[in-house]
Amino acid sequence: MIGLLALAATAAVQPQKVLAIDPSHRIVEGIASDGSTIWVSSILDRQILACAAACRIIATLPEPLHPFGLAWDWDRKILWVAADCPPGVTAFKPCDHGTLIGLSATGRVRYRFAPTGIAFHPGDVSASQSGVFVSDSQNGLVWGVLSARRSIAPATARARKEPL
Repeated sequence: MIGLLALAATAAVQPQKVLAIDPSHRIVEGIASDGSTIWVSSILDRQILACAAACRIIATLPEPLHPFGLAWDWDRKILWVAADCPPGVTAFKPCDHGTLIGLSATGRVRYRFAPTGIAFHPGDVSASQSGVFVSDSQNGLVWGVLSARRSIAPATARARKEPL
């Protein structure tokens, strides 16, 4: 009986298509929403799309940056974009440094953060009341821009190199 109830509950909560991105936008990666707009990142096109009734391009990142992870920051009303050109990917023009970009809901650049003196390759981003956090898959760090300061700094120690 419990198994049937669990199966019925699972069947009732099926994912539904809410949006279709035109295939001309190649490799959609990041997704974020404020409840009325859905933003997506198109990696190869270097574009951020805002989708409501229809999708429109609100930003194109300058070369060589490509948008990866996205996060909507409810407190600051900022769309955070982890922008990078990861090494070893032949489709991307190489660079030493990515950046964390803060956009207005309409695509205007409000913030740019990147550490100095170290390679920085952001991939995913998250926002909370205490700050904005971005992963760096190349060196195992999580970086943070905390509410109390206006610069980016490591939020975690270096990841362990040996297996767990």
